[in-house]
Amino acid sequence: MLTVPVNDPLTYKGINVYQASYQRVPSFSFNIDGEHVTLRERDTYNKKGFMMMVVRFETSVHDFGPGVMVAYLDQGEPKTTWFLQNVERLRQKTIEGVTLRLDDIKENLYTGLEISRDPGVWIVWTGFALMLAGLFINFFMYHRRIYVRKGLKGFIVAGVATRNKEAFREEFERLKGKIHGIPS
Repeated sequence: MLTVPVNDPLTYKGINVYQASYQRVPSFSFNIDGEHVTLRERDTYNKKGFMMMVVRFETSVHDFGPGVMVAYLDQGEPKTTWFLQNVERLRQKTIEGVTLRLDDIKENLYTGLEISRDPGVWIVWTGFALMLAGLFINFFMYHRRIYVRKGLKGFIVAGVATRNKEAFREEFERLKGKIHGIPS
């Protein structure tokens, strides 16, 4: 038996198996006039003119424990009644001359699996890395140009910055001071 935990997919040859969902589905064992019948919610029982349907299941009905609501026809009129597993006098009833007894409630578990294959996942990761690099360049580096030209009486220094002009101005002043200290 293989266990596939939630949030830890099974991977085999590039195919991923995830647990996508799980659920409990209750089933109800009734004794109907000596016949053992197992029904689930919305299942119907129809035999010898007696018809009933399991309508609803609750894990706790007014703090009396698990219970099942059953719908039936009483002289053509729809009616409902509760069968409670933990209350002996409410486990068995006679309806339209038919004796019904709730013997057991079982909860069956099932899981839903999702199977996927992602051949292009490396393309996505590469695009993500390029996007991060672009964002880093855009926000943390600023574009600047510094022009230096030797003239007759010394150097001519000029500069342009597209962003962060205050920091560029400080840097430009330091550079200008260093260049003016260089002999022609």
